[in-house]
Amino acid sequence: MREEICPGIYHEGSSISIDLSVYFSNPDAVPAKVFVESVNGMNMMMTESRHAILKLLGIDCGGESVLYLQTVRNGSKISDFIFRIFFGSDEEANQTADILHKRFGLNKLMESKHVQNILIAALVAFVVRDVATKYLDGDKSASTINATNSVILNAGRDLNLPDGTIDRVFKECIANRPKASKGALLALQPATMKSDTVVKIGGRDGEEIPQDVVTNIPPPSVIKLKEEPASYNLNGIRIGVMASDIDRRKSGWAVKLPANSPFPGKRIKAELDPSVKTTDLMYREEVNADITIYQDAKGKPQRVVIRNIIDDAR
Repeated sequence: MREEICPGIYHEGSSISIDLSVYFSNPDAVPAKVFVESVNGMNMMMTESRHAILKLLGIDCGGESVLYLQTVRNGSKISDFIFRIFFGSDEEANQTADILHKRFGLNKLMESKHVQNILIAALVAFVVRDVATKYLDGDKSASTINATNSVILNAGRDLNLPDGTIDRVFKECIANRPKASKGALLALQPATMKSDTVVKIGGRDGEEIPQDVVTNIPPPSVIKLKEEPASYNLNGIRIGVMASDIDRRKSGWAVKLPANSPFPGKRIKAELDPSVKTTDLMYREEVNADITIYQDAKGKPQRVVIRNIIDDAR
C-alpha cells in the first residue's frame, strides 16, 4: 500500500518514493535527441548526488536507488520522474518513513512545501555554480554565481537548515561533481532551444531556476569527464575491522559497513590513509571513522579508504 508521508514523498513496502517533475516553458516540443539527453542528464545528476539528497532528507540508510521516467506531458514540456530508494527490509523503510513523517509531514512549517523540489533546485544551482566558476568569465560568471548562491541560501531557509548545511553536504557527499555538473547541463538543454525559457523543478508551480542560470549555461561538451571511480565520503561511521596487516597499508585490510550505510553488512577491502597508523586499528573489532567509498561503473563498492579514526578507546 502506497502511503503519503508528506507532499510528493511516499512509503511503499521496503522503499521510499519521491515524485519529481521538470517543467520547461518552451512553446514547442524539443527534438527527441535533446529530450533523451536531458532525461539521461537528470539521471546522471541524481545518481551522483543520491547520498547528498538522502542525507539532507535525514535518511542515513538505504541501498539502491533508481530514477524512473513516468510520463511526458504537453509535448515534452513536463517530465515526471519517480526517484525510488530501496531499503534492506520493510522495517528499515518503516523507520525511515517515520523519521520523514515527523520531520516534514507533522511539521506545520513544512506541510505545504514540496521538500524534494526545493532540494533538487538547490542541487542544480550547486553543480551549475561549479560550472560558472570553472568555465564562465566576467559578468556571466558573476551573475550565475550570484543567482545560484541565492537558490542555495533560500533552500536552506525554506528547509529550516543552519546556514551552510546544503553547501557542506553537497561538497562532502556528491560522488563525482564534474559528472553531476555535466548531468545538470544536459538536463537543462531543452531550455537553451529558445530564449527566455522558464525552467521549474516540480511542474508549473515548482521551484524556478533563475534566468541568469538558464541563459548563461555553456554546452555540456565543455566538461570532459575522466574515467575515474566514483567516490563519496561517509564521516563518523562505525565500521567493523574484518582483516588487518600491521606491515602494510594498501592490502591485507577489510572492513564491514554497518546497517545504516548505503551497503549494509558488506565486507569491502580497505586501505589506510597515510595519516592513519596501522597500530590504531590492530586488534580492534569496531572503530568510528571517516571513510571514502570507491565504486565501479555499476555502482558496486570496490574499496574503502580509512581517512581518519575518530575514537581510539579500546
